[in-house]
Amino acid sequence: MILKSEKVIKECTDYNGHMNVAYYVHVFDMAADIMLDNFRMGGKSTISLFHYIRSWNKKNIKNYVEIYIKADIKKIIRKKKKFFYKRKTENVIGVNIKPELPKLPNIIIKNDFKKSINKLSEELLKKINSHLIN
Repeated sequence: MILKSEKVIKECTDYNGHMNVAYYVHVFDMAADIMLDNFRMGGKSTISLFHYIRSWNKKNIKNYVEIYIKADIKKIIRKKKKFFYKRKTENVIGVNIKPELPKLPNIIIKNDFKKSINKLSEELLKKINSHLIN
């Protein structure tokens, strides 16, 4: 599934030409907005790393749906999915800073890197549809 297609600008890449982490957050935020619009779920999306932000979202955003994409950080590093984790050794959430994982997300997608992005997207869309119907 293609939500949007754009060229990654040079300012958003690291010294190896890979998209930097901050730009990934921006891209995921844009994709979430597009999906929300397509499913008429509202126009708000957020990537929230902390419990207090998710708690605020649940209280203040109408029809808020929390989606947790679960992946093993060790597999990400081993499979070299994100070069960032290999080169940065201090102050990295999931490596040496304990992450605040969602406590009760509405939807969980497990990414074990055995399924394609298309399959994971289809699974997510089915779960969103199911959540909307219930």
